Amino acid sequence: VFKQKPAYEMAMEAYKKTDEFKQDEKEKSGTKRKSSKDKDENAPKRTKSAYFFFLDDVRAPIMKELDTKKIGDVAKEAGARWQKLSSAEKKKYEDQAAAAKAAAGK
Repeated sequence: VFKQKPAYEMAMEAYKKTDEFKQDEKEKSGTKRKSSKDKDENAPKRTKSAYFFFLDDVRAPIMKELDTKKIGDVAKEAGARWQKLSSAEKKKYEDQAAAAKAAAGK
């Protein structure tokens, strides 16, 4: 296997000097990855989860408390508060999410 490597390297060097190689490299450099599937513009949006209904309620107060508009800081605090909520307190948001899901017909 290793005996073939020098021959391969010589062949590769010769190939790199060809116009075909230069053309291939030029074409590759301008391309970007395409998404694996095209999105349907008319597809309905996903319904909000219970956490996002909760986030809508607490986002503004958290931003005032922390005196920041950084999304990461607000999300971290909101996540901590969500974890501390009892299941009875979460039920309000879970009911909202269930109603939204039913309204969307899912």
